[in-house]
Formats: sequence, structure tokens, C-alpha cells
Amino acid sequence: MKNHKLKGIRGWLLLYIILSISSLVNFLILMPLIILLEKDKINTVFNYPFIEIPLTILSTLFTIVSLIYIIKKKKKAITSNIILLEYAVFSNIIYLFYLKEYPYNLANIPAIIIGILWIIYWHKSKRVKNTFVK
Repeated sequence: MKNHKLKGIRGWLLLYIILSISSLVNFLILMPLIILLEKDKINTVFNYPFIEIPLTILSTLFTIVSLIYIIKKKKKAITSNIILLEYAVFSNIIYLFYLKEYPYNLANIPAIIIGILWIIYWHKSKRVKNTFVK
């Protein structure tokens, strides 16, 4: 396939957008429900609610901004999505070792692997390099 055909929001990049939007929508629907339904047990949902809730809100806003950069084909999309993925991998590694309840901590392993694969994609993809130039 020629380099000029590897441009635009298609292929793996399109899959990334679809997965990001679906997880964002799921999060925006589920998070308020969890907080409302479990408000008397907020410390069981979040171990450190005054740290985790603001960090979650900030990462959600950063995800939205990163998706806007992708849709507008801004060069900043590359850096912002790599940072977002690195944050996700790092936080999943922390939770992997922090959550001592087996098998719940094992759910973080696929998230770590998938996050690393997407980081590699954003670094190495010709489509990414050809699409985000402005």
C-alpha cells in the first residue's frame, strides 16, 4: 500500500476512536450512577474519593480534548493520546499491585497490554504521521 493512501481516519485509527468514544459514553453514564447509588458507601467504590474523583474527571476531560484533536486532525492529537494512554497504563499498573483481591487485579493486565499496543501504534503508524500534520 502506498504512503499517500495511509492518510485519514480509517483502519486502526477509526477503531481507536470508536473504542474511545464508547468507553467515554459508558463512563459518563455509569460514573454518576455509581456515585448516586453508592453515595453512602462512596469509600467502598473509591479508596481515596477526594483524589480519585478529581483525577477521573480530569482524565475524562483530557480524553474529550484528545478526541477533538483527532477529529480536527490536529498534530497535538499524537502527543495528547500518547500521554492519555501512558496515564492509563501507569494507573492500571498501580491498581494491579494495589488491588490485592485476586482475581479482580488480573482485569488490569489486558488493559495494560492493550494500552502499550496503542502507544506503539501512535508512535509507529504511518497513517498517524500522515493524518496529523497541521
